[in-house]
Amino acid sequence: MPTSTFFVSGDPERARTTIHDLLTRMGFTLQYSGPFNGVAERGSKGATIAAGALAGSNQHLRVKLALAQDPNGNTAITLASDTTGMAAGLIGVRRASKAYNELFASVRGTFQQAGVLLGESQA
Repeated sequence: MPTSTFFVSGDPERARTTIHDLLTRMGFTLQYSGPFNGVAERGSKGATIAAGALAGSNQHLRVKLALAQDPNGNTAITLASDTTGMAAGLIGVRRASKAYNELFASVRGTFQQAGVLLGESQA
């Protein structure tokens, strides 16, 4: 499953606020398990299972979020997809992959536009 880590200048609190606002605008609901770890979800599991490929934009997506500060005071933001889209069949897998790529591009663009993106690593 796709994972991307973004390296940004500045403290994790500021990065968390930025990523939280972006994910919220993209329709995700966030739940935190600690100050810098959480899960973002959008769509409906039930609709995805029941409707399969017909779930459309209501397809369930889940992304794990982790932020960590390095010794230089910069922040690593890791977003890891936690769903494959398989519940919606092959079309769902393609749709999920496209949605994750769009998410990663939005995160990249947001931090680039703010002038704080130092780099990115994908797995």
